[in-house]
Amino acid sequence: MSEHPIGSLARWLTAAALAVGAAGCGESRPEVGVPTYPVQGKVVLAGGEPLTSGVVVFVPDGAQTPPVSGTLGPDGSYTLMTDGVVAGAPAGEYKVRVEIDPDATPAAKAPKKRGGLPFPAKYSKESTSGLTATVKAEPANELPAFELN
Repeated sequence: MSEHPIGSLARWLTAAALAVGAAGCGESRPEVGVPTYPVQGKVVLAGGEPLTSGVVVFVPDGAQTPPVSGTLGPDGSYTLMTDGVVAGAPAGEYKVRVEIDPDATPAAKAPKKRGGLPFPAKYSKESTSGLTATVKAEPANELPAFELN
């Protein structure tokens, strides 16, 4: 006996709907739910020498936003990313800390100050660094260099 065409169509549509629904359950996160704005800056050591390896972390001052950070380039520059996937950062006030990249070459993380860091240890915590930044709701945020002296 042959199957009724409407029953076959209903099963096909149900399977298609389930497949589409399952495809939307992945780990892809192209947006973070809040507008972000491009942010660039630089981190330098005492004397103006760039910090060539590490991560600059922006911690929101009182607001709940996803993690915001930027990897330092060989010239000490960084571009912020929100939640590790979206370029830029939400507008607002931030406290800032600098972390040494654990995968850096030995020369880049050679101890120069007490505590084994190439800069004073106070900069490794946002609560003691004294570093702050304001991200504005503008198409470009070029921040002044953070000087770690």
